[in-house]
Amino acid sequence: MVKMEWDWKCSHASRTSRVHVNKPAWHKATAEDISLYKTNLRYNLQNISMPTSVLSCYLMCNNCLHVQLLNKYADDIKQCCLDAAFNSIPKASLRATNRIIPGWAEYVAPAREKSMFWHTSGVNVAVLILV
Repeated sequence: MVKMEWDWKCSHASRTSRVHVNKPAWHKATAEDISLYKTNLRYNLQNISMPTSVLSCYLMCNNCLHVQLLNKYADDIKQCCLDAAFNSIPKASLRATNRIIPGWAEYVAPAREKSMFWHTSGVNVAVLILV
C-alpha cells in the first residue's frame, strides 16, 4: 500500500468574464488582404537583424549566448508575423453570448458545476491511497 499526502495551500480563484482577443480571421481574408500581409511581413522582417555570430557555429553548439540569440531571433520573426497579420487580416468577430452549444446541458454543465464546487471549496489537503 502506498499513501501519499499533499498539503496544498490554495487560494480561491474568482470567476472572470471572458476577454475577447482580436485574432486574425484567416478564413475571411481576401487575396488583397493576403497580398497586404506579405508586403507588411517583408517590411517587418527587414527591420530585424540576424545574429550573425551563430552562423559559424556547429550543429551541437551549447553556447548559452548563441541559444539566447537564436531564441530572440525566433521571437522577433514570430512577432513580425503576428504584427503583419494584425495590420492586414480581418479580425474575428465576437461570438453571440446566447449561442446554443449542443450537448452542453446534458454533458458539460453537470461536470462543470462539480468542478467549480471543488475548485472554490478551498480544500487544503488531498490524500491519495493506492492499493
